[in-house]
Amino acid sequence: MQDLLERLSEILSQQLVLYNKLLLILSDQRYALPTGNTEDIHEVLTQQETLTLELKALEEARLPIMEKLSQHLQKTPEQLTLMKLAKLVEEPFSTKYRKLSKQVKSITKQIDDRNQDNKYLTDNSLDLINTSLRLFATCNPFGYNDQDLLHLKGKATKFQTTA
Repeated sequence: MQDLLERLSEILSQQLVLYNKLLLILSDQRYALPTGNTEDIHEVLTQQETLTLELKALEEARLPIMEKLSQHLQKTPEQLTLMKLAKLVEEPFSTKYRKLSKQVKSITKQIDDRNQDNKYLTDNSLDLINTSLRLFATCNPFGYNDQDLLHLKGKATKFQTTA
């Protein structure tokens, strides 16, 4: 069981490092979105995708460990949170898991907040684009009416067929 507890600590520590990197990337995204610089946005999204895949791999490694620990401790995996695990194991793991649990909660809250900020920026940018498109669609800078446009299309077609 010691090996499982040690491996879980390693995985959680690695996840925290990646969560902190993700938070930095989300901050970069926060500044890239309003500028509309597609290269910067693409770079940020690529970094975010890479980190997400790394986090997924760590999570897939963490889940079987939690499953084995829950069997050892006679708990269901759903019942075994980090805080509950901290209460059930001895030192130094007890203190370590309490600390990791608090850190994970804190960083995930910050990530959620940053995601909400970025969602707001994205939604506003899309609203601006949609408003601009509607404005361009209703704008008629040359003063043509629908009949004039049909007439011009007819001439263009006629010109193309006789040439």
